[in-house]
Amino acid sequence: MSDFLLVSLQNHRLNKVKFITNMSKKWTPRFLDHWLTNPELNTWLERVPGNEQKAICRVCKQQLRAHHEHLMRHAKTKKHIEAESSNNGGQFQKPSFSFPVPTFNTETYQWPDNRSYNIDRSMIHVHDDAGLQQQQSQQQSAPNINSYTINNDEFHENERIKTEVFENNIHIVENNRPLVDDDVQNRRNDDNVGVYTFEELFGEQRNMLTAAKQFIEFVNKGPSPFHVVDECKNLLRAQGFKELRERDSWKVEKNQKYFVTRNQSTIIAFAVGGEFKPGNGFTMLGAHTDSPCLKVKPKSGKIRHGYHQVGVQLYGGGIWNTWFDRDLTVAGRVLVKEGDKVRHRLVNVKRPILRIPHLAIHLNRKVNDHFGPNLESELLPIIASTVESASSAPGSSKHSPALLDAICSDMGVEKSQLLDFELCLADTQPASIGGALEEFIFAPRLDNLVNAYCGLLGLIESCAVDSLNSDPNIRMALLFDNEEVGSTSAQGAQSSLTEWILRRLSTGGSRTAYEEAIPKSFLVSADQVHACHPNYADKHEDNHKVGLHKGPAIKFNANQRYATTAISASILRVIAEKASVPIQDIVVKNDSPCGSTIGPIISAKLGLRTVDMGSPQLSMHSIREMCCTSSISQSIALFKTYYNTFPAVDESFIVE
Repeated sequence: MSDFLLVSLQNHRLNKVKFITNMSKKWTPRFLDHWLTNPELNTWLERVPGNEQKAICRVCKQQLRAHHEHLMRHAKTKKHIEAESSNNGGQFQKPSFSFPVPTFNTETYQWPDNRSYNIDRSMIHVHDDAGLQQQQSQQQSAPNINSYTINNDEFHENERIKTEVFENNIHIVENNRPLVDDDVQNRRNDDNVGVYTFEELFGEQRNMLTAAKQFIEFVNKGPSPFHVVDECKNLLRAQGFKELRERDSWKVEKNQKYFVTRNQSTIIAFAVGGEFKPGNGFTMLGAHTDSPCLKVKPKSGKIRHGYHQVGVQLYGGGIWNTWFDRDLTVAGRVLVKEGDKVRHRLVNVKRPILRIPHLAIHLNRKVNDHFGPNLESELLPIIASTVESASSAPGSSKHSPALLDAICSDMGVEKSQLLDFELCLADTQPASIGGALEEFIFAPRLDNLVNAYCGLLGLIESCAVDSLNSDPNIRMALLFDNEEVGSTSAQGAQSSLTEWILRRLSTGGSRTAYEEAIPKSFLVSADQVHACHPNYADKHEDNHKVGLHKGPAIKFNANQRYATTAISASILRVIAEKASVPIQDIVVKNDSPCGSTIGPIISAKLGLRTVDMGSPQLSMHSIREMCCTSSISQSIALFKTYYNTFPAVDESFIVE
C-alpha cells in the first residue's frame, strides 16, 4: 500500500504517544549492546536511560524505536544525513508502538484515550472500547476498491492522511485531498512532521502474519513425512538448490546449493560458502519430519459386526483419545507397478473416509472420569458398512476393498498395480489461524513441522544475501524421519547418514579434514517445547514457565536428555541478540519425565557442539496442536541470522 500517515506534533511530547494493542504486550524490540560497536550506528546512537525499547539519535536529537531495521532506515534519511553534517537536526520522532499481537483480517492499535484504529485493506475506523466488534464496510464486498475510512472520511489508496496529536487524541486535519510528491517531500523536511508509509508503521505485524499463513500452507501439504519432504524439495528447487543422489559421485562447488534425500522421508539441504575449503566447519540445524500418528497395518482389513474397519499401528507417543470423533483420511506413499518399473508415488485422499467413534455416554457413565481406550480393540477406525460395500469389487485379502478403492481413485491406478504402501492416518481439518485476536495457529503436526519449515526457510533466506560469498562454512538443514520413535533407522538421526555426508563434503583437503571440521562446527537441534498451560501450571517448573509470543526457548537437562551446554547456549543467545529475537529457558521439574530429541544423538555420535531449543506450543502430540503466530517469523529470523553469523560469533568465543 502506498498510503502515508503524516503525524504532526504540536506542543506534545511524542514519547507519551504509543500504539498499543488491546491486550497485553507480547514482545518488544530492545536496545542491543553490540549496536554501540557497530560503525554504522555508534557515531550517532545512544541508549535511552531506563527504557531499553528506545534509542536516541544524537545528531537529530530524536528518540527512535530500538529496532535494527528502523535505525538503519533512519540513518539513510535526508534529514539525518544533513543533520549529521551540520550537527543540527529536527525534533520529529516516528510513532512507536509495542510489538503487538497481530490479527488476521484486522490489525488493532489502541491509544491511551481508549480509542482504537482497526486497519485492514478495506477500512480504517476509530471507535471506543464499547464498540470493539468489527464494523462492516461497503468496501469489503468490493475488494478491487482500496479505500480506508477514518471518522467516516474516506481516503483512496493514492492519497495521504494527515493527523495531528492533541492530548493523546487523533484528529483528521486534512481529508479528501491527495498530497502530491512535492507535498510529501516538503513535509519530510518539516521538523514537526513525519511521513511514513503504511508498510513502515505496520509492516512487522503484516510480515508476521504472512509468515504464519505460509507456514499453514506448508502444514496442509504435509500429512505424512513423505509429503513434507516432497514439499521441501519444491521449496528448495524454486530457490536454485540442485538435487544430488547418495549413490552418485558428488562434485560440489563454492556458492552453490544442494539437497539429498533418503527414503523420501529424510532430506538434507546445504549451501557451500564462497570461502569454504575442506577442514572448515559446518553450520548445522536439525529437525524432524515425522509426528505421532496412526499407521495402517500390513494386513489391515477387518470386518466386525457389520462394519469394515482398518487395523492401525501406533506411531510414537500420541494422545490417542484425541483421534476419536475426527474426520480422518489416509496419506503416504504407494509403490506402483508401471510396466516393468516400480515407482514411489504419493497419495493423499483429501476427503474424510475414516472415523473412530466414541462410545455414547449412556453406555459408559465413567467416560468423563477417565478415558483410556484399549489401543488394540477400541482404536479401530470405521471405513464402511458391510451393507454399502457389499457390491465393491473384491480386492486384496490384506485390506478393505473400500480402502483400496479410495487409494486407486485418488491416484488414478488399478488395484493390480499396487505393490505395497506406507500410509498414515491424518485429520482432514486444515490448519488455521485462530483465537479472538487471531494470534494462534491451530494445526496438526506442529511438533515438529514448525522447526522443519522455519529451519529450511532460514537456510533459503540466508542464501539470498551476499553473506554466502564470504562464508567459510557449509550451511546445512538436516530434517530426519523417525525421531518420534527413537531415530533408530536408516533414515533417522541415529544412522550414519550425517557423518557420511560430512565426510563427503570434507574430501579434498588433508587426511584429517573431517576431524578438523567437527570442532569448528555447530548444531542447533530445533524441536518444540511445552508452553506453560494455564490450567495445569503446576506441571511446569516455577522459574522456567515458557510463554507464547516470548520467543523460542533453550532446553536444559542435567542428565543430558538435551545436549545444551553453557557454551552452546551462550552462542545461541549472542545470535538471538543479533536477530532481535527474545530467548527463554526451559527445564522440566525433577518429578516429571524429560523427553529428548535428535540433539543428544548427533552430538554424542559426532562429538559436535549442540544446543537444543524450540518454539513453545500447547497440546503437544495431540491430533490438533496450538502455537502462536509470532513463533514462525521469530524462528525464521533466528535461524537466518544463525546461518549468516555463526562463523564470526564462534570466532569471538575464547573457551579453549
